[in-house]
This record gives sequence, C-alpha cells and structure tokens, in this order.
Amino acid sequence: MALACDLRYAAASSRFAIPAARLGIGYGVHGTNRLVATVGHAAAREIMFSGRRYSSDEALAMGLVNRVLPDAELDEYVRQIATELATNAPLSIAASKQIINAVIRAQGDFSKSEEAIARCMHSEDYVEGRRAFMEKRPAKFSGR
Repeated sequence: MALACDLRYAAASSRFAIPAARLGIGYGVHGTNRLVATVGHAAAREIMFSGRRYSSDEALAMGLVNRVLPDAELDEYVRQIATELATNAPLSIAASKQIINAVIRAQGDFSKSEEAIARCMHSEDYVEGRRAFMEKRPAKFSGR
C-alpha cells in the first residue's frame, strides 16, 4: 500500500514487507515497477527475494519512506505537511507528479508533461503566485 502513495511518513514502530516469496505468489508487474522506481533494483531484489520485514529505519535508509517520526508525533506531522501542501498550487503539484512519473517510466513521449506545464503557465494560479511573491504575501491558489 505504501508504494501507491506519493509521500510516505512512518512511525518509528512501523514495519514493511512484501511477503510474496513466503506465500508462493508472483507480485504484480505494476507494483514491482513502483518498488524498483522507489528503492532501486538492488533493494527491490532483496525485498522481493527475502520476503522479510523491514524496520522503519531500514525503510528510510532504502528510500521506501520519506521520514520516520516518533509514534506519538506522526499524526501531527502528517497534518502539518498536508496543510502545507494544500496551500501550494494544485496545478503545479499535478504537473510535477506527471513529470516525475514520466521520468520514472522513462517514456520517450513527454507530451502530457508538456501539456501539464502549459496548463500551469496559463493558469490563474500562475498569475496569483507571481503577484503574491511580488507583494511578499502567501499565495491563495484556486486550481484554475
């Protein structure tokens, strides 16, 4: 489930595993692709071949999670990050996600990425972002 998330924050007590090798199943191509894109092929091989559980610190070291926090601090940290991200320009975030995913997939056709960038450059949010920067105030983005 963690691999389906753009950002992954873990409590110190969290554990991570893909037990396919211990269950005799083949893990899906798309999920494996996400794993390799996230942690690299060497770590992905270890995770998939061993089926073992990894601590939150091991997950952080291999790039599976972005940050590890004490259990009692995780919920508040995630709330703060979500609030911070919600103040940013949604079209810019969507364009960044599109571009990052295209780069990970190493697609030769980046036309959708270019379209996402153009949407940003012709948006009300772009005008608002520049105006807010010049006026030294927080921007109020609308996603338009």
